[in-house]
Amino acid sequence: MLEIQVTMACLTKCNGPDILCGNFRRNATSTHVGNSGERGMVRIGIVGVGFMGYTHFTGAQHLKGGRVAAIATRNSKRLAGDWRGIQGNFGPPAGQVDLTGVRGYTDYRDLLADPDVDLVDICLPTDMHETVVLEALAAGKHVLVEKPIAVEL
Repeated sequence: MLEIQVTMACLTKCNGPDILCGNFRRNATSTHVGNSGERGMVRIGIVGVGFMGYTHFTGAQHLKGGRVAAIATRNSKRLAGDWRGIQGNFGPPAGQVDLTGVRGYTDYRDLLADPDVDLVDICLPTDMHETVVLEALAAGKHVLVEKPIAVEL
């Protein structure tokens, strides 16, 4: 049986600069060190590049305590940075995205196995949340998932 400690991880804006908080316990006197020793940067892997994945990717571009290190999507155009087909119910449509320095995976399990990803941001349909959250936690990753965590538990 897998024992899971549920923690709250969030992306938040605090007195101007963006920081990551929650399980990373970041504040003015502490610094997160990623698995590769990259000081001060939480390396984010986004699973799912639809409207929410695009929204989270765009928001992460403004973080001072983290960066997107990897994405996972089965869509080959999106892996190449062509996000023009993404449109949600608010905000502008996506366009061409510069993915320089961002690794792309067609299978999210490969992203979960990447030692250079500290936090997995799950941007999938709700019915897929539970499985991917549990797999990410089992892989030793911090997880960001929006409610609901599952359709039913």
